[in-house]
Amino acid sequence: MLKSIVSQIQLGEQLKNLSCFIFFVFFASISIGQPAKPMTRWSSLDFKLDNKELKPIIVMADSADSITIEIKTKGPVNVLVQDPNGTIRAGEMILGRSFSMLEFGGVTGAWQVSVENLLSFSKSKVHMSLATSVDSFVFGSGLSTNETVLNERKQEIMVQGLFRIKKANPLSFSVSALKGDTIRLNVIPESGVCPQLSITNDAGEWLFSSLPARAEAVVEIPMLMDGSCNVTIDRTLWFGIVPKSLKQVFTLDISKVTPRRYALPSADPEEATEQENDIDTVAEVYLDTTISLGAVRDILNSSEQEIIIEFDKPEAILSWVIVFGSGPKFMKEMKLLDDYPSIDPSSGLPVDPLVSFSRHELRSLPRTSNDQVAFVTSADISDALEGNNWGEVHSFSDRSRLKVVNKSKSVGQSSLVRIVTFRTVQK
Repeated sequence: MLKSIVSQIQLGEQLKNLSCFIFFVFFASISIGQPAKPMTRWSSLDFKLDNKELKPIIVMADSADSITIEIKTKGPVNVLVQDPNGTIRAGEMILGRSFSMLEFGGVTGAWQVSVENLLSFSKSKVHMSLATSVDSFVFGSGLSTNETVLNERKQEIMVQGLFRIKKANPLSFSVSALKGDTIRLNVIPESGVCPQLSITNDAGEWLFSSLPARAEAVVEIPMLMDGSCNVTIDRTLWFGIVPKSLKQVFTLDISKVTPRRYALPSADPEEATEQENDIDTVAEVYLDTTISLGAVRDILNSSEQEIIIEFDKPEAILSWVIVFGSGPKFMKEMKLLDDYPSIDPSSGLPVDPLVSFSRHELRSLPRTSNDQVAFVTSADISDALEGNNWGEVHSFSDRSRLKVVNKSKSVGQSSLVRIVTFRTVQK
């Protein structure tokens, strides 16, 4: 099986050490439409393999997409990667409690990642983080034309209520969505632990899975193609045989967020929206502030501050750019950008650095340079920034959060936070 194939690969060619691919989100220029933009979908998979079990995992990708897989396991497993043509691209044996990273792409179709438990006497617990990065992702039809309509951003509740699994039969829900939509799922255990969760799509991709846990499960999945998300909720078992809890009760919320985007008119007149050809996009400074934080031992001034980002008429927001940071080097570089801005050729007015970043006139913004100040962001911001302290957020919550924390016990700190929104308005 895989063990022999992997051994041959390892003998023939030593696998290269691959550094983790970090996807930088650079969004398109200011325009009436919505040009193609980079997008990354992260999938977190926690599962167990039975004795000598072989589990195939499908990943759909275009030739321009890149796929990154990070694997951590408590037992020895074999990992084999095959491209859509059936060619073996990588093979590796991962020892217990080790960590491995694989990167691949360049072929259109269904990739297969096979994981095999090498233990013949026990199960193996595996954690896999899988990222599919799309180089040019278009929300809706892309640009505003005479044939397209502007659909407003909206959030629909698809499933909501209190559920109980009485028998071994799992609960199943299917949510239809379009490319660019985001599926949000929240499971809160009311009695017992949070049940096992599994989310797949029509293409056979495994988008999320979790083992039983006491904490609630919060999942956000961007749709890279039209289709359905299939949510399966299974009962927790003792030793895989006997139900762990006679009453496994939980609250379930499944919602679908549709971004503001241009699209072709619907064939259903009740779903079609009025054409809006007189729409323009304007940039507005939502927040530009310097925050002063006291030291941890300062009894008068708080060492942390939380910023709630909540837009007026969020349905009109196409995207927003955020930058935050601290330290003399960061502050100096931001001041230089403000003192020597680019000039808009049509108006002759200076352009905010965050707007220049969105227009691709700036490839990056200054990095924070003070390790004594920590910035904690909500999931929508962290997903867009991918480890940076700046970036453009397209898929966002109605209430986003940024917490600034001073870790120094004796010295106060200052930091800067700036947000620019891009809002559609009538010309």
